[in-house]
Amino acid sequence: MCNVDKIKNLAKMQGIKIKYICGKLNLNASYFNDLAKGNTSISEERIKIVAEILQTTPEYLRDETDEPFIIEDENKMRPTSKDIERIVKTMEESKEFKDFVNKYMSLPPEGQRKMHDYIQFVVHTIDQPNF
Repeated sequence: MCNVDKIKNLAKMQGIKIKYICGKLNLNASYFNDLAKGNTSISEERIKIVAEILQTTPEYLRDETDEPFIIEDENKMRPTSKDIERIVKTMEESKEFKDFVNKYMSLPPEGQRKMHDYIQFVVHTIDQPNF
């Protein structure tokens, strides 16, 4: 069994089209809709391929874990700049992000400066090789 919503959400977050994944699996573009409806099944081999494309684990796609990311070192997980760009693009389209921006804009100038400094600190930390 596979969670199609997780596949669609991860694909969207990473800017990957479902049609592309279907192409890699040599399947028609409606495959995941059929899978979600229970009209077809997915093999373990295909789950592994989808997980690899989406840079996640088969366990996540099978709802065996809530952790979507592959963590090679438990103490260190570094997003790439492409990861950050995809996340920001997805965030910009979300209601939560718009609410966050509105709250930021309602802060007094000193509060906005502190928030800006904190964001710069986080970005600088992520850019460090030993993050």
